[in-house]
Amino acid sequence: MREIYSKNRLLAKVGDEEIYCAKGRLLIKRGTESKVIALPKSGLGKVASHFRLLVRMLRMEPRFAVAIDRHKYLLSYKGAMYIVDATAGTLEKELSYRTGMNNPLDICVIEDENGHKLAYFGEYWGNADKDKVAIYKRDITGRWNIAYEFPQNSITHIHQIQYDRYRDCLWILTGDADSESGIWRADTELKNVEPLVKGNQQYRACFIVPTEKGLLYATDTPLEDNYIYYLDMEDKQSRIVYELPGPCIYAKMIGENSYVCATSVETDSSLSKWRYRLTYKRGKGVKTNKSFLLLGDEHGDIRVLDSLKKDMHNMWLFQFGNFQFAYGDCDDRIYCSAIALKHYDGKTLVYDIGGNDNE
Repeated sequence: MREIYSKNRLLAKVGDEEIYCAKGRLLIKRGTESKVIALPKSGLGKVASHFRLLVRMLRMEPRFAVAIDRHKYLLSYKGAMYIVDATAGTLEKELSYRTGMNNPLDICVIEDENGHKLAYFGEYWGNADKDKVAIYKRDITGRWNIAYEFPQNSITHIHQIQYDRYRDCLWILTGDADSESGIWRADTELKNVEPLVKGNQQYRACFIVPTEKGLLYATDTPLEDNYIYYLDMEDKQSRIVYELPGPCIYAKMIGENSYVCATSVETDSSLSKWRYRLTYKRGKGVKTNKSFLLLGDEHGDIRVLDSLKKDMHNMWLFQFGNFQFAYGDCDDRIYCSAIALKHYDGKTLVYDIGGNDNE
């Protein structure tokens, strides 16, 4: 059952502590207490932050907030990684990204054998020149370093890094062209990075679920039909589990082996640069003008939780239609923000996992 949880975008919910993005600020709520932290912005940004369409056009919202310590969060926003202290109400920059990169698409946080949290992200930007693409690692002191680099002309960017508790390894998802699309296996120190499968759009993915005997992953291509696949670790063959109505960019693990994912409504990326930016034509792999919210598990059981229509605004300029998920434990509820979706854009929605599908 769909409910509006907040008119603002919820970034993280850990216990009774919640972090929202609201008109160019972070709003931190803990029980009955609240704090406001201003996000860095220019003079134009100060004005634009009050207008939703300008916020969308200028990509002025944080991509994510992820807990890294008690009441401390890593926040990605406008070309940099910050640390948020929810108790002190402070925001400090830890790392500036390379020129042209606004945010990584995702971040991976794991605990080492001593209970210390480590974080990884892969560089994500247009990369028309096919430059080197780095993976950054944050150590227990809070220092970021390049742990690995894909060589020049090998990939465009990195979609996701996911820890696999069954094999004690990292899975790295890369794209976007056929030769660049792949699933790579790495140790947690990133000393050895090798492709498991690669070479076509079937391996272009932004989300992966490790299981005891294989991997579940969802494709992210506007160029071809999209599926949730199961990749068997023994024969390295991918088998279709579910046909998706569009590419899957955003997803979230629920517990150890379940997940929720969303399909996007996006432009035909096969078009030339300016046609791509101006067109309202959907990609071949985008079957509908709706973004779908799906709940699945390791056994291949999948059901539709919701679907919402893309709004009337240009897909490239004002963002693809999608759901983006708040960080934190779900229990029996899923919190996500509607992005560029009719009637609900910018709002946080909540779904009871045990509820009925919405029509």
